[in-house]
Order: sequence, then structure tokens, then C-alpha cells
Amino acid sequence: MKKVTVLLISIVFVGVASAVPAQVWWDRGDEGSTWQEWTFDDSDNPAAPEALFNPYGEPEAKLSTPEVPPDYFGCLAQMDGRQGVWTGEPLDIKLDIPNRPNLEDHKEVWLEGVFQRDLTHITITPSPTMDGYVNEVYRDISVIQSDPQWYVLTVGWYIEPNPLKERICIRISGTGGRLDRVGVDTICIPEPATVGLLGLGAGMLAVLRRRRAI
Repeated sequence: MKKVTVLLISIVFVGVASAVPAQVWWDRGDEGSTWQEWTFDDSDNPAAPEALFNPYGEPEAKLSTPEVPPDYFGCLAQMDGRQGVWTGEPLDIKLDIPNRPNLEDHKEVWLEGVFQRDLTHITITPSPTMDGYVNEVYRDISVIQSDPQWYVLTVGWYIEPNPLKERICIRISGTGGRLDRVGVDTICIPEPATVGLLGLGAGMLAVLRRRRAI
């Protein structure tokens, strides 16, 4: 089985994660969807999301630094006008997102985050590793106008076929990588045949309801 990754290298930026990315076309809470957001209100590590909708499992964020001993690593209650900021040199973040355990045609994953310093890489690795591919379909980095020390990163991926979970790995560096918050939206898309069966089932249910009403 081949390992599938997407790699972004040497991007200087920082990023915001509270609103739904504009490119997300479904509603949070729709069938097959998940949503999780970390604002790091405390120093728990691994960290559970402060806000979420994920009926398929418990997402978590693991934060670390490869430096031994670390120059600095930890969660600050406040930094540069923001509350709950993880920092390290560099700072590694692993997000594990469980999803619906069904065989589906494909999946979309959208990440939006608030970062500071340099983003040296971000990867997404489907699990279990499978024959298929991950395609980055969107990327945008923009400064927060009201707070130009911080930037918003938005990235979207298309995965085929649908894995049971994803691990998103991020590394931030450059005189202390900093992470303020990060959110991830996902949705599993059924195979066309499954969609047809679901439509047929809904049609039969409507007929039965009409018969009962007569």
C-alpha cells in the first residue's frame, strides 16, 4: 500500500480559525460531516477541541518540538494580543480526525488556522494508508488586517477513496513557531450508487407515508 501525502515547503505566513471556510459547501452537522476547533484554552497535551461536532470519535491535537532540550516549548495564556498560544522552536502539531467508518467514494477536508512565524510544512496522511490519492484543491494565506502579526491559512484537500481518519501534520518555525487556533471541517461523500439507493429509500418512505394517510 502506498503512503499518500501532500507537502507544502517554505511558506512564510501566519493564520485565523473560527469561521467556516468560505469554500465549505455543506452545513456543519450534515450527514457524514465533522467539525472540530482548537482554541487552546489550557495547556492540556494532547488537547481536545474546545468546539466540535464529531459523532465518529474523539479528535485530538498533539503538540511537540524536536529540539532536545527545547529552547522553548509550551502554551502561553496570552501572547501578542491573543489568548491560548502554543509556541516552540520549531512547533509540531498533529491533528487526528476520526471519520465515519463506511466505505465512501471520496472525502473533502478543509483546515483554517491562525499562525505566526514560518510554516515549513503541512501534510495530510489518510489512515489506514490505502491505494488512492490526496489532492490539494485550495490554498490561501492572508494577513489579519486588524492584527498584522498574525495570518490566516486556509487549505482544502480532496481524498479518494474515503479513509476512516486523517492525520494532519503541521510544523511552524522561525524564532518560535506559534499557533493560536485551528479548525478542521470534513465530509464523506457516498458512492453514486449509494446516493441512488438513499434516494430510492426516501422515495419508498414517502409512498408509505402517503398510503398511511389515505
